[in-house]
Amino acid sequence: PGAGATTWSLGRFRFMARSSGVLDGQVKIGVFNADAFGRPDGEALEEVTLYESELDEVFTWKDVEFWDVQGLTSSEGLCVLFTPVSGTDNAMEIQIESDGSSMTANTHWLQSLNAGLSWRSTNDSDDLRFYAIGTHDGTLSQRQSLTDFTISLQVGRDAQVAVESTTTFWNSPEVAGD
Repeated sequence: PGAGATTWSLGRFRFMARSSGVLDGQVKIGVFNADAFGRPDGEALEEVTLYESELDEVFTWKDVEFWDVQGLTSSEGLCVLFTPVSGTDNAMEIQIESDGSSMTANTHWLQSLNAGLSWRSTNDSDDLRFYAIGTHDGTLSQRQSLTDFTISLQVGRDAQVAVESTTTFWNSPEVAGD
């Protein structure tokens, strides 16, 4: 969260996935508080169902929306749990970063082969490629608003600009960064 934040909310979770074959599977994606070992603790804060038919054959970004993951403390960690529900195969494949790829700081990749009764130890060489997108009550060090953008079309390497068009954003979306 930003400087001075005391609470935050998760609105969207974005990860890379693809279908694993026959488009008949379902996966529950749940958000849980993390225990002291970084494992899911207690009941899900929210769960959504992802249908394999919503996925492409190649790895693409998939967004999952959450509405009830709110009011978290700024130091509170979360677990995102992928649980197969049905399907003739694994329902989906998730792309991970591994062995020297750009790893996401302060995250861990865990696996359970028995519905969470026990967990394989933290794997420091694998990590889920993801974005957690939400809001917080703190301040940001930098803020900018987009007001418009310009697109230019050029035909051939040495040609002059053939068409140029400027489009205005009516709601001036904010781009923020810390």
